[in-house]
Amino acid sequence: MCILIIVMEPKPSIFNLPSELSSPGIFNLPAEISHHICSYLKLKDILTLSVINKQLHEQLNLNGFWCSLFIKEFGNSHSTIAVSSHRIKYIHAYKDFSGAPDKLKWAIKNNYPQKVKNVIYNPKNVKVCGHKWDYLLMLLEISNGVTILHILFENGWNTKNDRDYLLYGAAEKGNLELCEALLLRYKADLNYKFNNEITPLFVAASKGHINICKLFVNNNNNIAFINTQCDSGSNTLYIAAQEGNAEVVEYLISVGANIEIKFREYHTPLYIAARNNHVSTVKILIKLGAKVDVIGEDTSTPLYLACQNGHVNMVQELINSGADQNISFKESTPLYIACQKGFDQIVEILCNPSNSSKAQINKNNSNGGTDL
Repeated sequence: MCILIIVMEPKPSIFNLPSELSSPGIFNLPAEISHHICSYLKLKDILTLSVINKQLHEQLNLNGFWCSLFIKEFGNSHSTIAVSSHRIKYIHAYKDFSGAPDKLKWAIKNNYPQKVKNVIYNPKNVKVCGHKWDYLLMLLEISNGVTILHILFENGWNTKNDRDYLLYGAAEKGNLELCEALLLRYKADLNYKFNNEITPLFVAASKGHINICKLFVNNNNNIAFINTQCDSGSNTLYIAAQEGNAEVVEYLISVGANIEIKFREYHTPLYIAARNNHVSTVKILIKLGAKVDVIGEDTSTPLYLACQNGHVNMVQELINSGADQNISFKESTPLYIACQKGFDQIVEILCNPSNSSKAQINKNNSNGGTDL
């Protein structure tokens, strides 16, 4: 039995090979052998050969050669595109990468882990055009950036600041997979404060990323951590209520968040949710026991603000929950301000005789004015 062994240097040029290799008949071979030979050639030579030999052209296009080459060189098969499109995709990517002034940035932006490896493992080929955080933050903009994260972190891009800052960014963007990797594998600090102010849990709650909030709390199930306040006076539950993230609000209370925690000693989560007209959030807060008639810094109540701003559904919800409509704000009642603003629907709700809190229709304010 005779065994033929072909030994080839990486990426030779066809123009340096024996003339018989470039002849039209040389690739009347099984597809796997043709693929193996072509994998050692430069792109321009593969394209030249596929033009010369129609059988080779068909073998490369129909038997997954371009897809395999894509995976080998870029580390991403782009399996969502048609097999016939891999040739065009590969050629475009090859040319774009070759002409990119910052090859590392191009590889990260386009989510090609194998190219990231190639650049990182060959420092002489790296042209870093910005701060390394510029590259790390690009991971927040791509799907499944964890593979590239591992490559970068395993090659020295793994200081405490790198881990903590990126965890904050991933929490803000809602990138759960990146958060899991940073927290569980690389031990990023959940108590890190961006600009000495905002924690990853805080920003996740503000954006409504419920699964990330659960991940963080599960890894630091401490009441003090959950109720941590920023220097500004805000806190995790308050910001979730302020943004109307009802699901996050309900979850945080279920794990121990203080439902009456105050912003600068005055505004509660219910107060800010009512002021911003987040009806579903207010419903949850009331269901879980929040006080309805809380007094704000300016002595206004949630009901007064809802009447003042014409928030009909909020007024109805607060009235149904027993809000006292006779608590005055600067001697003006909710009914008075609704009449003054011309909010007829709200006036009808307030004057409904079935309300638990009856409106004092003929009450004078400090200037002697009445609702009528």
